[in-house]
Order: sequence, then C-alpha cells, then structure tokens
Amino acid sequence: MHEAYLGGGMDSIKELREAGLINVNTESAWGQIDTGRRTGDQSLIKAGNTYLLYREQHDIIQDSYQAMYDHPVTGKAFTYVMGAIGEPSIPGTKTFAEYDPLKVSYETPGPDKIPFTNWDNPTQGTVTVTTPLPAGNLALFEDRWDYVSHDTLPAYQNLVADDPEQARAIVASDVEGRMDEYRIYNRIDSLEKRFIQDWDVDFDQ
Repeated sequence: MHEAYLGGGMDSIKELREAGLINVNTESAWGQIDTGRRTGDQSLIKAGNTYLLYREQHDIIQDSYQAMYDHPVTGKAFTYVMGAIGEPSIPGTKTFAEYDPLKVSYETPGPDKIPFTNWDNPTQGTVTVTTPLPAGNLALFEDRWDYVSHDTLPAYQNLVADDPEQARAIVASDVEGRMDEYRIYNRIDSLEKRFIQDWDVDFDQ
C-alpha cells in the first residue's frame, strides 16, 4: 500500500480496493492521510495511520499471535515471556510491564482496631507488590492494542512531530541490525537490572 501510494497516490489506492486487495475502510484511512498531507491537517494523518495500525494488529497479525498462544502446553507461557522481556525500539515508549505491571495485593492479618481501644491497628492494611512483570499477554489483542494505542503509537507520533529527523533515521535504519540490537543476548544486563530492581512494595492502612 505504501509503495502504491508513493507511486500513484489515491488513484493507486483505489485500484487496490477495486481489485479486492483492501477494503473500503482501508481506502478511507489512506484518504485521510492524503487529505492531511495536502491540507497540513496532522489530525487526519494521525487518524488514518491509527486505523492502518489497528488493521495491522487486528486483521493481519492477530491470527499468528493466537496460534502461538493456543499452542499446546507452552503457548501461553511463551507469549507471556515475549511481553515480559520485550523492549520497544521507539524512544519515549515504556516496556509492556512498565505500562501495565502485574500487581499482587493481600490483606495483613489482624483486626482494624487494637483490641479494647479505638486506635487503628498500624499493622493491619493492604500490602501491594508491584512486579517487573506484565499483567497481560501481548498475544491477546485487547491487551496488545491497549498498550500500542496508549503508549507506543503516541510515542511514535510525538517523535515524528518533535524530531522528524530521528524518526526518519529509525525507519531508514538497517532492519537486521536493529533486530540484532534487541536480541536477548545483547540485553542481558538491562534485563537482569530490570528483574532485580524494578520491584515496589506499598502499604495502605
């Protein structure tokens, strides 16, 4: 679609729709982007790109995520670990666990009041442990889209608006090199630091 648009604009996008390769909603999203480019309306460009991202996440790759998730025995654990150790490559984004950390809460034993008094019992309350692990699973569309639409996408849009040269450099960079940079064996130190240090305990009486 990108190459078609660059080569022939909306006429080429229309040809893709007429050939049945994309649907009307996708054509409309490109129409928003095209109008936004011609008029300088950044909100239309953002709206069109948001729909294209939703299409990618929901229509294009969700079946693959679901197949991994449904794999017998290991599927749920494997896809959960993907979200736990993954790290986005866009500046200003959070990890999945930073965005939606797994929190465990429990009530301490004991009465609300110290026996035979009206004093609050200082040892009774709710202890909440915030872990460096994610609460959700990236293979589940609802979890992934909430994360992407509220963290990754806004961070990318802010990068494009505030530092277009850096955004252009990231998009133009070598894909294989970027993949290698984010492989586990090149991030052992940061992962170890995250899983050792990123714990928080809160006590609410």
